[in-house]
Amino acid sequence: MSIEEKAVEETAKTLRQYIDPMLLAPLSELGLLTKDKIAFWRFKNQVEMLKRTKEIIDNSGFDTKTISASITPDLVVPLIESSGDSSDQNIREMFARLLANAIKNPDGEVVHPSYAKALNQLAPLDAYLVNILFQLVKRYEIAQKAGQKLKNIKGEFPIYRQIMLNLESARKTTEKTDEVITISFQNIRRLGLCDQGKEVLNFLNRNEILVFTDYGYSLASQCIDN
Repeated sequence: MSIEEKAVEETAKTLRQYIDPMLLAPLSELGLLTKDKIAFWRFKNQVEMLKRTKEIIDNSGFDTKTISASITPDLVVPLIESSGDSSDQNIREMFARLLANAIKNPDGEVVHPSYAKALNQLAPLDAYLVNILFQLVKRYEIAQKAGQKLKNIKGEFPIYRQIMLNLESARKTTEKTDEVITISFQNIRRLGLCDQGKEVLNFLNRNEILVFTDYGYSLASQCIDN
């Protein structure tokens, strides 16, 4: 066994002591942290995600002892399993925050079971663009709460249904080709996270923009730091 493998397994042992009591031991029972059950690459990704989840929960000051009895495997296992499929830092962070929120809200009303599947189908570029759009929306929301007048924002629609990320902005931010960005846009829309906007945006070429759907904004709110 290599030094790296030993280090990861030692981290996993430590995490078992923290996670198992909190999650009714679904990880041990289902072998999700047993290296011979899954490929080491996925195993390592899962361990890193769980480590980050622990940091997020610890930093929030949340007392996990108060809700451990409500946590069931069907809530957290899909998140843990799916997190093993990507080593991308943005995606790992999104999974960690989603799992942390699932632990803190175990009734499933905040973290929908489908969120894990949606995240699992994001490429690194997709996740990056979703993060960029979410942070843009949050800036407008903060400005609105501060009483600032927002140009071209209509009161009858939520802000997240009016703020867009267009192809040109995505190109400048990512330095990717239009073809690559367009495929990313299409996948994000395919997953139902974004669409091409409401009537307030119909003067634009809708094939070149992303606007959060209700579903996408809800997911982003649970897996992106805000």
